[in-house]
Amino acid sequence: MAGNFEGCGASSDADAKFIPQEMEGRKPPYHTMVRGIFYGKACKKPYVVPIPLRDGVRGLVTLDDLDVNYWVKQHEVESCSCRRRHLRRSFDTVPHAPGVLDGRYTVYFERPMDTTPLNAIVRVLGRLNGGCKKAIKGSVLVVKEGPSGFINMTAKDVLRSNFLLVSLEAYCITKFFTKDVSLG
Repeated sequence: MAGNFEGCGASSDADAKFIPQEMEGRKPPYHTMVRGIFYGKACKKPYVVPIPLRDGVRGLVTLDDLDVNYWVKQHEVESCSCRRRHLRRSFDTVPHAPGVLDGRYTVYFERPMDTTPLNAIVRVLGRLNGGCKKAIKGSVLVVKEGPSGFINMTAKDVLRSNFLLVSLEAYCITKFFTKDVSLG
């Protein structure tokens, strides 16, 4: 039954609550999951969500082993995924604010399309930060790594993740995943 949802990408508060239940009931079950923070394009708040490993992977080896397509639609199901690396960026520091992050944060972006809506959460965060000229399109997923591998994110990591996304947006580092908007 979970096969119907794999690769769909999530976007709303309902998806953020339903998809983890669907993952738990998946047959065959996922062997390992890590926790990341999901910013759905139509969500009202960020969610700490489980991210499974791709089928056949028994240990966390690389960022490519995470099955992020549940949360951010990066490619169609059954298509070649060798080019999806350009849809993520990793950061050891927040641009123009060193020392804020407590690990290496990787941001996964949804594959941008002309019809992809702006991310509502990040847009609101940008307004609170004094207004941004850009807005990230689509859903976003953030994961954290430490010296010995992936670290499960918790609600305590949301503030750092928020700060990173607003900084990326404000300094136009996400230019391939953004759209000029008027916040007036």
